[in-house]
Amino acid sequence: MPKPALWFYVGDTHVLSDTGLAIDGYEIGSKEKKPYVCGDSQKWLMSAWRDAVEFIELASLDYRIGIGLGGDIKDGTQHHGSTQTHGTPEDQRQMSFELLRPLVSVATWAYGILGTEAHTGPQGDDDRAIYTMLGIDYYEKLEAQIEGHTVLHAHHGVPVGTRDHTIESGAISLLKDIQARRKDEGKPHPSAIIGHDRHRSFKPLNMRDTWIAVCPCWQLPTYYGNNWPFSDVSIGFLMWDVQHNKLERVTYRQESHVRRFV
Repeated sequence: MPKPALWFYVGDTHVLSDTGLAIDGYEIGSKEKKPYVCGDSQKWLMSAWRDAVEFIELASLDYRIGIGLGGDIKDGTQHHGSTQTHGTPEDQRQMSFELLRPLVSVATWAYGILGTEAHTGPQGDDDRAIYTMLGIDYYEKLEAQIEGHTVLHAHHGVPVGTRDHTIESGAISLLKDIQARRKDEGKPHPSAIIGHDRHRSFKPLNMRDTWIAVCPCWQLPTYYGNNWPFSDVSIGFLMWDVQHNKLERVTYRQESHVRRFV
């Protein structure tokens, strides 16, 4: 009897952003191997990342693991004029490889989705390079067949509202549109529709036997993100139990930084 399948969706790691994933003490090749120094928030983020990797590694003892990487793996030195990034594209690609290799190594299946030009260059070139280093296939967007289920996966595949009372509205409209279109085309409803956002996500929704979800990210707020009308980003990943068709959001929360004046 084969082990059941368990899929994990991870994206928006923004490696070597000053607020993204980075390995403390990692020798930066373009800086004459000067070690990278993580800030306190990055150290917390890396602690959460190590916890997530360990969680997935332990799950591989009982499940066949699928890994769907959602793009914007590195931050991109061209983004925001390099004011929030570190190193060269090659430095960022190499560190990305080191961070993601443990996930791919325990996976029965793995693939990548290409991210945005602002972070990964024209046609997602840097994501392509990282996925090639990892030895996995990649796609601009994907319709995957997984043990009788259809999964639709794209980087910006699911809209996220900018207010609490609208955060799910665009996703619900999209789900209804996709279901109606596929019905007209004689295609079955998808079991899951997955997108990514580096600012905010919501708990997966299930309507008419279809899940729709936005994958949490692995980048803390940037000066751009701090201008959004909410204070937190969602850090974590999505986990899909294929056998029971159950999609969950797993998140990590940093201690609140509320300043009190008394």
